[in-house]
Amino acid sequence: MSEEKQEQKADMEELTCPQAADLAGCTRAAVNNAIRAGKLSARREETPRGPLLWVKRSDVLEWSNRGSEPRRGRPKKGVTTDRPTDSAHSQVAL
Repeated sequence: MSEEKQEQKADMEELTCPQAADLAGCTRAAVNNAIRAGKLSARREETPRGPLLWVKRSDVLEWSNRGSEPRRGRPKKGVTTDRPTDSAHSQVAL
C-alpha cells in the first residue's frame, strides 16, 4: 500500500471520545463539549451498553490544531494579555 493511501486511511479512521481526547491532549469532557457545540462532528452508534460516539481522526486533529477560541464577554478589568517586554519579571537572577 502506498504511503499516500495509508495517510488517507489513517485520516478516515474513527476514534471513540476517550481515544480522541488522548490524541488531542485534552479531556473527554472537552471532546464531548465540542461535539455538543457543533465544533467537532461525530457519528452516534447504539450498542447494548449504551450509545457510542465516533469521531474521525482528521476532524480531531483539525479541531485540536485550531486552539482555544476566545471566551465570550469582555475581559476583566485590569487584566491584560500583553506581556511586559522589559521588566524585573523577565530577568532571571543567577
